[in-house]
Amino acid sequence: MNVKKENEKAILALLNSKEITPEFKEQYLKGQENKLPDYNGIEEEGLKLATQLFLIEPTWENIVWYFKNRNGLTSELSSYILHHEEKLSELTATSQEGMQDLFESIAICSNIPTTALFKFLKAFSANHLDGIDVSDLDHERLKLLLENGKFPFTDENTKVLKETDIFGAYLIAHHTEMLKNISPDFFEESSVSCEVLTSEKFSLSQKEEILKVIPSSHLYSSEAIANAAIEVIINQTTQEIDKDVLVEIVKQSTLNEMRLRLVTKKWFKVFLTKK
Repeated sequence: MNVKKENEKAILALLNSKEITPEFKEQYLKGQENKLPDYNGIEEEGLKLATQLFLIEPTWENIVWYFKNRNGLTSELSSYILHHEEKLSELTATSQEGMQDLFESIAICSNIPTTALFKFLKAFSANHLDGIDVSDLDHERLKLLLENGKFPFTDENTKVLKETDIFGAYLIAHHTEMLKNISPDFFEESSVSCEVLTSEKFSLSQKEEILKVIPSSHLYSSEAIANAAIEVIINQTTQEIDKDVLVEIVKQSTLNEMRLRLVTKKWFKVFLTKK
């Protein structure tokens, strides 16, 4: 097997040569073991080929440089990143310059698998997404980004993530901020209402606050949310739920002991009122 180990000067000379055809350059430099430390000295015409043939030492600084030079995450840069997936997963950037734009592009790039994105997160520990369109991302990718703190609680993220299936998980992940900014707008979907109200992240008193902004019809839309709602209502000191809604919640709930306690409690209050 013919091992190719040209020195840096020879590689540069080949890449920059005007006399040698691109086809010959590719054929000769393909499989070259030695690498150039960076893009310095490569003329514009040779940049793409050097990237396609993996002739540049894999560092996040080199990737940022090419990303800026090409104004985005090109197909050859994506291939280069994936080719050096294992090496890059062990590296961090020495500077944050350009890393935010690169992270945003990699996070939503369909050519970068979610498994690879997970490995690269170490390099993007200081970077987050805020208002970036993530509507095309699948559940696993969104979940990965959320669980790794890449979606801070902001107006823009709330607006964007509201259209995804991780919105309930987003509200729960940021439960403190959510409670401070609680709004009926968060609970337009019954699935979100159910996910939040059944979460163990909230105390009963906090769930009581959440109950106030959830549409009444959501409270008996499923067995799970009816059970969560009845647990909150049974501990309320003042009645804030319409009696017709209570009837529907009792019908839907499967917590027989609490159903009985709730019915008895409400009947006793009615008795005292009449008396």
